Amino acid sequence: MKKFVNDAEQFVPELLKGVELANPGTLLYVPEYNLIMRADAPRQDKVSIVQGSGSGHDPAHVMIVGKGMLDAACPGDVFAAPPSDYVYETTKLLATPKGVLHISNNSTGDQMAFEMGKDAEADDGKVATLIVDELLDAVVTDLPYESGDNVALMINGLGGTPISELDILYGRAHQQLADRGINVTRSYVGEYCTSLDMAGASLTLVKLDDELNRLFDAPADVAVRVF
Repeated sequence: MKKFVNDAEQFVPELLKGVELANPGTLLYVPEYNLIMRADAPRQDKVSIVQGSGSGHDPAHVMIVGKGMLDAACPGDVFAAPPSDYVYETTKLLATPKGVLHISNNSTGDQMAFEMGKDAEADDGKVATLIVDELLDAVVTDLPYESGDNVALMINGLGGTPISELDILYGRAHQQLADRGINVTRSYVGEYCTSLDMAGASLTLVKLDDELNRLFDAPADVAVRVF
């Protein structure tokens, strides 16, 4: 199947410009840094949340910039980490008195880019990074799941798997959890973080409590409304 690409070298800039044009007044595209940001950012009364990775994982991350989600995303080229100077300049641009939170993926290139991007701290910025150890610890200490637990279940398509097959995967996972007495109270089936048109899927399971349920219910407004 042929793809709708005008110029391979301009794929990412044209993608980002399209996102801006489809969301007038709410999102801004800053071509100098491959940056998509909220039009009302930075807000001085909140921490700015910034994420970035290689392009090609749509709708993550540029299409989840918006109210209740990311304040900005600075992607690299397809499957390539963003340049560290893009992260640095994005951090400076989004800096607030409350600080900037970097959410970095677990890949060497992404972690290096965001680690170097933290140099904005030298310019009196407040920067914190959430890397993978903290996330892993949160998951490990939350396991094993037990009968009676309430969970959110996500089946995420990688771009090349039809929704019908994702539904089959979801049904199988849901039944296996039910057999263990685990209650699926939130369901997500679709393409949330793809790899262009790769076949396959990923499964995410989150043990819910009152705080997480409240946060899941918090309003969000992003370019692709899949939440």
